[in-house]
Amino acid sequence: MVKIEETELLNRAEIEEKNYNWEQAAKLYEQAARAVLDQNKLKNAAKIYYKLGDIYLHIVLASDTKEDYLSWNEQSVKAFHEAESLFNYSNDKLLSMECKAKAFNAMSYVITSVEETKKNLTKSINIFLELNKNYSKANNNKNCVRLSTLTIDSIISFMVLCNDPSELDFYSQMANKLIETAWILLNEIDDINFRALLLYDEAMLLNFNRWTELIYGDEKQEEIRKIFLKRCEETLILAEDCNDFITLGSIFATTGFFYCIV
Repeated sequence: MVKIEETELLNRAEIEEKNYNWEQAAKLYEQAARAVLDQNKLKNAAKIYYKLGDIYLHIVLASDTKEDYLSWNEQSVKAFHEAESLFNYSNDKLLSMECKAKAFNAMSYVITSVEETKKNLTKSINIFLELNKNYSKANNNKNCVRLSTLTIDSIISFMVLCNDPSELDFYSQMANKLIETAWILLNEIDDINFRALLLYDEAMLLNFNRWTELIYGDEKQEEIRKIFLKRCEETLILAEDCNDFITLGSIFATTGFFYCIV
């Protein structure tokens, strides 16, 4: 049997990933992870398992059956935990913590208990916030923006489960602060993928605020919406050279939906 080098496996996996063939990409990344582990390259293996966790979540969202959904979600959580362990062995505490937080977030895709899911999301949020502080102290703006998007994702999932207005308001304000800071930092980074993520996150929060406001037509909220629409228009211009269909789809869907409701 011909042994395929991990470099070739990773190259093939990236091609499948770029073509959105998630299951085929997952199979190739799994082979690459095993090949790298056989050579005791722990940190390289950790990076692949981190990637696998994200790939599995793409498959989760594309699943046609409940059984597939649950199975792929379980594999995603396991992959993040494996990455967490390997990063820890490699003395990379920050990435180990990040994988732990992503595992807690992935667990929220399957809700068997609202309270238990909220506990897992709270753990995810707190870890991401701690990591964000670390990167902020180091003036690592790119990782600050990246961690902000991960934190907001967990916050939005938490807010969906809230039935306490004060709790909803607390997390809404937390997410809004993260978004505003991230937009400022993004001016220095100019990454279209981060812009798409922030645009989607902000749209979700604006929708939450819109449907929970007691009084419509509030001047402050209207000003916030105007700023958001300006960000939509700027992002549409910057996306003209983007070739990532998922990023483009997110930008067009977010902008189109928001134009419909303002």
